[in-house]
Amino acid sequence: MRHLNIKLRMVAAAAAVVLLGSCSNDWDDHYEKTLPGSETTIYEMIATNPDLSLFKEMVDKAGYADELNSTQTYTVWAPVNSALAGVDLTDEALVRRTVLNHIARFNRSTSTPASEGVRMLNGKKFRFAGNDFAGVSILSADNAARNGVLHTMQSVIPYAYNIREYIDSHSETTELAKFLARFDEDLFDLENSKPIDINENGETVYDSVKIEFNRLLDYSITGIGAIANEDSLFTMVIPTNTAWRKSYEEIKPWFITESDSITDVQTSLAIFSNQIFRSDITSVPVGAKLISTTGCEFLDIPALFSGATFGAASNGSYWITDELGQSPLESWNPALEVEAEDNYTRKTDQASKTTSRNMSVLADSEFAEEISDLSYIYVTSTSLSNPKVEFTVENVLSGKYEIYAYFVPAIVDNPTATDETTRLKFSMTYPRSPGATRTTTTNFTSNDFVTSPTEMTVIRVGEVTFPTSHYVDRLRTMTEGYDASADLSPFKFTVETDVKQAEFNEGTYRRSFRLDRVVLVPVI
Repeated sequence: MRHLNIKLRMVAAAAAVVLLGSCSNDWDDHYEKTLPGSETTIYEMIATNPDLSLFKEMVDKAGYADELNSTQTYTVWAPVNSALAGVDLTDEALVRRTVLNHIARFNRSTSTPASEGVRMLNGKKFRFAGNDFAGVSILSADNAARNGVLHTMQSVIPYAYNIREYIDSHSETTELAKFLARFDEDLFDLENSKPIDINENGETVYDSVKIEFNRLLDYSITGIGAIANEDSLFTMVIPTNTAWRKSYEEIKPWFITESDSITDVQTSLAIFSNQIFRSDITSVPVGAKLISTTGCEFLDIPALFSGATFGAASNGSYWITDELGQSPLESWNPALEVEAEDNYTRKTDQASKTTSRNMSVLADSEFAEEISDLSYIYVTSTSLSNPKVEFTVENVLSGKYEIYAYFVPAIVDNPTATDETTRLKFSMTYPRSPGATRTTTTNFTSNDFVTSPTEMTVIRVGEVTFPTSHYVDRLRTMTEGYDASADLSPFKFTVETDVKQAEFNEGTYRRSFRLDRVVLVPVI
């Protein structure tokens, strides 16, 4: 975590007063412990040492002078001037990164066990090894200050970017950096904030420490991946600005909505959301598939890393690329599958007295490998009308799709029904334009839309181009009070028997069918 110390009057619950009293010894140890013989603060020690004048200037520029002059306890590893000769002091981001890479909370002397390690203010963890720290020689060790310890260093502690820092710090990735920055926020860090007073209501007032949090990346359940977390290992395929802009133009037409801002966010999410993996990938993986943090399964692994350049991060690896190799069908534009037995989306036609019931097959059935989830629905009518059933199709994008319907043969539940077949017709209903409440319907009929009584039947219904999308992205689901039932898709697909009365009377076709699933395949 990157910490920002900000003087704020943060008010906690009144119950925290008890906490303050019971933990006062811990607070003293952490924040106000005075070392034997120390009279000056760490900042004063740095400021009066002429060989640390450049580091003192960096501390001032980074805004940490007050912290190192306060009652809170810190340990500082200060590089001498000769080690900082090549540092550009006008680069504020570089200065801040360097300072946070050389300061830790609490007292950390050279007696700290190497196995324990030391967490720096930027979250990175380094260790002592004899007279070295983080692989750098200590020139003067364990200088006791009133509020901590000062070590002087022969060289700058090497800085390793974590994945998020790499994105934020390089000119070739500014497009992604700008998008991620939209979701940054500061959260109050109780553990590292110092209680300084009790207000008139008996509530604890803190000298606050805040931590940076990104709601898109860091949420434990819906977050894409905490790529700034130094305690985790990730690999990310990072698009350069060239890759971002090219992908944006290719993807945007699939996310047309009534809102330009929603289109922009959903297009941006599509570019990078499936590019993070929970492992340290240092070479192109060899295997059947690679699964992203969002659950996307990539089968063409070489294409995913094709043309990408490897780099080591402090929390894993990154692969920089000018052209994303992700397959749309595997990532942002997958086929849409509607399981017929899903009661949440299914609606039967009451006018024709349609009935439907969920059915299943055993795992040893001859059709088990062909029937999705070993389940389907049986649809029939209790009247002389053709039965009809409607399904809601979720997460439809604005573009062209091929529609397929999968039907189970009658013999799957009635071995003697070798002549039970039917003819079908279909329709697709969708909004006429982005934001429109009125819909249009495309009908599909053919004498070839006939089911087999003895084999699985796959009917290619036809193609349809949608002028608008209805996609529920993860940011939408993070919204407080989000109600999925109030956000149903307006895209409806209908299956109906297409049997004339004479055909029914003669037994040519039945007014019933067994539907496994409906699949909409994007035409890229």
